[in-house]
Amino acid sequence: IVVNSEKEKAAVHRMMGIDESRILKTGMGIFSKIAYKHLNEDSEDMALIMLTWKPYEDNMEDFTKSTYYQNTMAIYQMLREYLPAEKIRVVIHPKTGAHLEKTELAPSIWRGPISEALQTAKLLITDYSSVCYNSFYQGGGVVFFQEDLKFYEKENGKLIPKDDEYIGRRTFSLPELKAVLEEGCRDGRIHLDYFRTEEFERRYHSINEFSDGKNMERLCEKLIELGLI
Repeated sequence: IVVNSEKEKAAVHRMMGIDESRILKTGMGIFSKIAYKHLNEDSEDMALIMLTWKPYEDNMEDFTKSTYYQNTMAIYQMLREYLPAEKIRVVIHPKTGAHLEKTELAPSIWRGPISEALQTAKLLITDYSSVCYNSFYQGGGVVFFQEDLKFYEKENGKLIPKDDEYIGRRTFSLPELKAVLEEGCRDGRIHLDYFRTEEFERRYHSINEFSDGKNMERLCEKLIELGLI
């Protein structure tokens, strides 16, 4: 198992019962392929909406009544108060079928690799997706929208991040999200100094200790050391 930090190593050992000798703290290989903090205040003001699919909504007869649909639409409409449509991208889950293709979201639906959308996301709005770490590594800001947190955890189990480990502002209702966006998106710009505070930076680096782009080299060295390659 490959991890990014001592904190993550301890969590894997505790939660999965894997011996620490089998947990390699080298950093995930994916972070060797993306540039660290290449996004900054001067970057294009692109916002990305990426909510997770809820398994308990699989069999809903009317997709438009799902929280996935309603929240995605509400967040998009909210962002349109601050950014033009061409500055908003939405990564939709394959299970949405053609439902969202028939809405005002259609021009903003991202159809390329998710990795490419993350490369330009100065602001990511998600609920529970681990892509938040990928986005933050690249310099983007993250906002969490967790309106259904209690029910989500009841159905899927307790979330791993503790309250003081989140790397972005957490919101639990649409009015809370609107208040955050009003503060951070002004004059048609996404202000990273609001979304990326020193505290969020500290929390991130306690989870991902490596930012030198040499994770693959470290991993190979460890595998050679263990006689596995």
